[in-house]
Amino acid sequence: NILNLLYQQNPNNLIILEQLLKLFFTIHNYDDAIEITKVIEKVSPNHLDSLLIRGRCLLNLSNDEQALNCFKSVLDFNPKSNEANYHIANLYFKIHSLEKALFHYSISLKGNTNPTSIYINLSALYQQLGEFDLALSYSTKCLSIGVETFEFFQNYAHLQRKLGNSSIAKTYYLKALAVKPDDSHCIFSYATLNRFTQFDEFCVRVQQMSKVSKDEDKINLFYTLGKIFEDLGEFSHSFECYSQANSYTTQISSFCGKTFQSQSISYLNFNLNLSYEDNSYQMKHIPIFIVSLPRSGSTLVEQILSSHSQVGSVGESRIFHKILETYTRLHSNDFFEGLSSLNDGDFENIKKDYDTNITSTNANHLFVINKLPGNYVYALALKKIFTDSIILFVNRDPMACLLSCYKTLFTDNNILYSSFQNLTLAYRSYERSFVKLSPHMSGQYYAIQYEQLVCKSKFEIEKLLNYCKLPLEEACFNPHNNKSSISTASIDQARQKIYKDKTTYWENFKEQLLPLSKLISSGELLKK
Repeated sequence: NILNLLYQQNPNNLIILEQLLKLFFTIHNYDDAIEITKVIEKVSPNHLDSLLIRGRCLLNLSNDEQALNCFKSVLDFNPKSNEANYHIANLYFKIHSLEKALFHYSISLKGNTNPTSIYINLSALYQQLGEFDLALSYSTKCLSIGVETFEFFQNYAHLQRKLGNSSIAKTYYLKALAVKPDDSHCIFSYATLNRFTQFDEFCVRVQQMSKVSKDEDKINLFYTLGKIFEDLGEFSHSFECYSQANSYTTQISSFCGKTFQSQSISYLNFNLNLSYEDNSYQMKHIPIFIVSLPRSGSTLVEQILSSHSQVGSVGESRIFHKILETYTRLHSNDFFEGLSSLNDGDFENIKKDYDTNITSTNANHLFVINKLPGNYVYALALKKIFTDSIILFVNRDPMACLLSCYKTLFTDNNILYSSFQNLTLAYRSYERSFVKLSPHMSGQYYAIQYEQLVCKSKFEIEKLLNYCKLPLEEACFNPHNNKSSISTASIDQARQKIYKDKTTYWENFKEQLLPLSKLISSGELLKK
């Protein structure tokens, strides 16, 4: 009240304006704070502290685009501003523009007297880039200075899990939950590492939370309960919980089945119509594309092959799709229109750009794996563009595969697997690609049946290595010893020895899956 009175008497007094701005920001009155920054701009143009606070107000109001522009305007006058670079980096990280985020974090770090939050974010960023040694180095810095925040504990748990250190991961998930006991993401992450033998205090608490939480949290909590009851052998109750989780996913997400089907056919036509004659560029690496539906065993195949001394991996990378998008935009803002307009020059550049991207992390490997399951929509196109590439289809019993998708909380695209109808669409899309494209790839692809791979592992691994023209190496027969990082939903299974006792595990849910079985039973792939 005093500051308002003084402001009315002295509307152009910069000291009063600055104090009023800080007070409005402190009491979370962001709209009025932004109005004061506009007054300050007139009294003192390019007032950097005012611009910084305006940017933070816009962040709190979820206006990220204006906030980004605001922080960028600070850099016009002070390119080394720690705070502006930090917020810009966070915003780029949020939209997965990781290289730009890394650039601004590196500037923000210079001369920063309190770099803790930057260390935490850099660790998370390097995890996403797949550079786990660097991620670990920044986490180690946090440990050395005694960081005890929820964000650090959870991030460090994620990292240790990807590195295969489950016991350390569990310890830090529990530390994170001690700081923030109601975080549903952390509860779910801890539960997936735990083996429940009784409905203990933790389970009771999750059940209570599931009744009162927001819909977004209920998704995590019901997946957690599904895992708990599954561990306890209560499969009917488990399936009810998975169904609840998927119903909440359907409520808060949008999905159009007709659009998905139309896009699937557009991808199919792109593959069949693609004609690429010029093939002068010689790649430094031989790409291996593992294509499948999710939860089909592609991670196991990757771990087998990447155990070989000549084979590296970029994991589930969207590199190819991102490069493709870059060149389609040269022809049209509509992706599929641009796709149909690509020419030989574009394909040659796509090939070069892909080779450059995979070289940055796999310079010492002749073969480089990309196991993004959704690449099946490009299967024939990949072979046409990368003529020396190896295309591996990984197939699994559809009921086992689709059940696993239904009860898995993916980091994205969960809506595609959240109902029997959507699961059928996903299966049909893969089936269509495999059945329609494989005849055009005669002798140029290799199909792996997951059940055979786990039941006759030595025989099937030898066949796979021979197809890839790789000499036999003992490490390939023990993929559970592969210490490379894993970021997929199969992370925990891949750390175990190959086992065949779960090939018919889906039958525990056979009764609940009858409607799904009827939906897909007429499929061409299943008939084959």
